[in-house]
Amino acid sequence: TDTSAGIGDDQGSDKNSQGSESDSKAPDSDGKTKKPKHRRLSTWSSSASADPRSKLRRLPRFGAQQQTDEAHGSQGAYIARTILNWRDIHSLIEDPDTPNTPRLTLWHNAGFNYATGVKFGAGYHLQGLVIFYSQLQENAEQLLDFHNQVCMIRATEAIGSVVAANEARKAAMAARPSAAISETDPSTDQGKEEFATDDPLESTCVTIRRRTATWSRKCLGGSLQIPPAMTLRQSLWTLFGCFGGLLLLSGLSDVIHTQAEGELFFFMGPIGALMALQYGLTAAPASQPRNVLLGQAVAGAISLSFTYVPDNIISRWMRQAIAPSLAITAMGKLGVMHPPAGAASIILASGQHGWKHYGLLLLASLISLLPAVFINNASMKRQYPTHSWKATLFKQ
Repeated sequence: TDTSAGIGDDQGSDKNSQGSESDSKAPDSDGKTKKPKHRRLSTWSSSASADPRSKLRRLPRFGAQQQTDEAHGSQGAYIARTILNWRDIHSLIEDPDTPNTPRLTLWHNAGFNYATGVKFGAGYHLQGLVIFYSQLQENAEQLLDFHNQVCMIRATEAIGSVVAANEARKAAMAARPSAAISETDPSTDQGKEEFATDDPLESTCVTIRRRTATWSRKCLGGSLQIPPAMTLRQSLWTLFGCFGGLLLLSGLSDVIHTQAEGELFFFMGPIGALMALQYGLTAAPASQPRNVLLGQAVAGAISLSFTYVPDNIISRWMRQAIAPSLAITAMGKLGVMHPPAGAASIILASGQHGWKHYGLLLLASLISLLPAVFINNASMKRQYPTHSWKATLFKQ
């Protein structure tokens, strides 16, 4: 269940009231219908293919503060565990690494600037997400107010209860015809008892069948549109940027290779993948300087640490599988996922290269940022990096 809603700020003011997709009308004194001034809350259900949850996770956040103190009591502790991360809708629309769906574009054109999601669950099989949209442009810190967060969480719980009750009502309505038939036809009693059995093994089999059906349906693919191709102008920017970046790094690698008598050089394979990110997916999270530097640092350190394990304990082919797997997992946990770092971790895990090559790889990643910033920002359609340099060094 994907449930979306709009809610006002913590004071419920008319000026900063937020919208939803409700088109309900109320009659006035003349018997005519008119739209209400305040559209507080509404829900809708949609298919999983248009689920905005995957998008909200990728957006840069402008706040994730925990506003709790001893005066808030148990509610304060609840909010401390439930951090609402508001996302910038415009940054999502400009991100080419996210699925292209028209929903958030329509919300942005309607004047909404930020969005956040609050999960709810009712039982084991029913889970959902309530999406809140905001029109605030100034004093956006009000969205992080303690009472505003409590209001949204409590509203989410109410919506989840309504959705759960609706699902139960549908199940009850579907069971009524079979119950009426069983009263007149004794032959259906056995099938009814098998369906309503409390046997844990039977319940497990039903769950496995449902999950298998869901898995097979997902393997056939979703209904999202294929991302559009680059324009000719942007393709030329990509060509110019990749050529400039590779020309600089290839030349430096050749100089280092000559001075070190063939022992040291840049790993040009991961650098080629880095060029594809910096100039082909400029706004993607994996392309940002924070991911470029920290991702390479984490993955390389983990891979090189496995080279100290003797080959009779962990063979080379096993090491090249374990080390990159742990490196990629660590990057995901730390929020610095960077695909070229995964490629470099395989090279470093082979044991044929040491810490000097690791340092040169970090140096090459740092140098690549200079032409990427200069060339990408020369285009009116690009911005690199998408986050401030302060946020790049210190995650907020």
